[in-house]
Amino acid sequence: MFLEVGKIFHGFKIIERCGSGGYGEVYLAEDILERRVALKVVEKQASTDSWEREWRGLKTYARNIAFSHPELVAIYHAGEDNDLFYYTMELADNLSDNPDHYVASTLEKQLQKERRLKNEEVFAIADHLLNAIETLHSFGLTHRDIKPANIIYVNGKLKLGDIGLISDNPDCSMVGTKPFLPPEKSNSPNCRLTQEDDFYALGKTLYTLFTGQSAEKYPAFSNETTLSESSKRLNQFIQKLAAQNPKERISDLSTIRSMLATARQEIQKAAHKTDTKLKPLINHLHLSKKWDSNDFDDFLRHLSPTQKESLKIALGLAKDQKFSSVTAEETEIKKQLLWHYSTLFAYPLKSNEVPYHEIVQWIAEKKGVRKRERLVYNTFQLECRIFDKLLLPEERAAATTSLDKLLGQISKTTEYLQETDLNRVTQAIILFYNIKREVIEQYYDELPEKPKYPGELKRKTENA
Repeated sequence: MFLEVGKIFHGFKIIERCGSGGYGEVYLAEDILERRVALKVVEKQASTDSWEREWRGLKTYARNIAFSHPELVAIYHAGEDNDLFYYTMELADNLSDNPDHYVASTLEKQLQKERRLKNEEVFAIADHLLNAIETLHSFGLTHRDIKPANIIYVNGKLKLGDIGLISDNPDCSMVGTKPFLPPEKSNSPNCRLTQEDDFYALGKTLYTLFTGQSAEKYPAFSNETTLSESSKRLNQFIQKLAAQNPKERISDLSTIRSMLATARQEIQKAAHKTDTKLKPLINHLHLSKKWDSNDFDDFLRHLSPTQKESLKIALGLAKDQKFSSVTAEETEIKKQLLWHYSTLFAYPLKSNEVPYHEIVQWIAEKKGVRKRERLVYNTFQLECRIFDKLLLPEERAAATTSLDKLLGQISKTTEYLQETDLNRVTQAIILFYNIKREVIEQYYDELPEKPKYPGELKRKTENA
């Protein structure tokens, strides 16, 4: 049964049909106080008992949870007729810029925009969902359809929604979404879903957030997914939740929470150590006086995984690589660093000059940022164009060739760039400018005749 827009249904004005959920139709509606709600209408079909399960599960949910949990969608009102029942719920935030059109804000929509989420975001979402699942299970309920499309944002806060498939019957028939079902049950229509299967669906959901890939591709990783040492902790946690072999899965809530906390702590420790890990690298770049292909290859072999990732990020920025997502906070950090270092090492490109590299400018936009344009800088310039006075034309050409060669070698490491961790991005930008400083100093040292003011150049580079 479809309700027409503008119709009054049990006191609710139908604004827009949003689609189907479970075994009913979902509408955007207004109550008598003009509060917008999600209205679901389910027909009672004699040929199936699915509506009875939903109605029974709904009453258990509403009686115990309706307004009591910050991570589960609230039920406002429920009612029934002879041939249908209906209920109203919290409405997800509207993503549409058009006030006359409604687009629900879901985790699926966020993933479509950002491609993949940062590790810390995935951990936070896992924590929220575990809280929601724990509450459902404590009242004997099973969600049966946990996936990104059913996780919504209400006033910017994450909630587990689409309660239409929730059941209080441990022996109810299998429903849900196939890619998020355990493999031993996805092809067996007679199998029954249990509370343990909610944890499997959680693991598959986290996989999509972590890798940016669809659940069907589990457990594979795309070439774009860089597994740093810290990311491996998160991957191990996901693999335990959604192991292909049922005997290898974890479904005990206390064990799951313990693993989540341990993995999260390991990642935070790794991020904290980034500064100290990069210091030897920066010192090495500053002191080295010769860079050719062999030197650079040898240099890469001595880098730790964290250092390699930081190098990728730094030169990804310089070579205009695309990131999955960048937060507004990261944008501000980069802006401050670029402003500080551009006064020492770069000036805006003139029309008769050839750029040696490009720096990407990002601007804030709602929860993230978007790339607006590329600002091009000439690399071998200090303020007051001091570098013009240091090198003859042929020497500048030699310096340009060397830097191009160096950047060409470095760009090979950026092919699968994805990581955008705040601390590592910050340190990586510093790292990149130290690479440029090393090249500048190399050619300064090789000048046959030093300028009258070498201390000026040395002081500027040492204070960078």
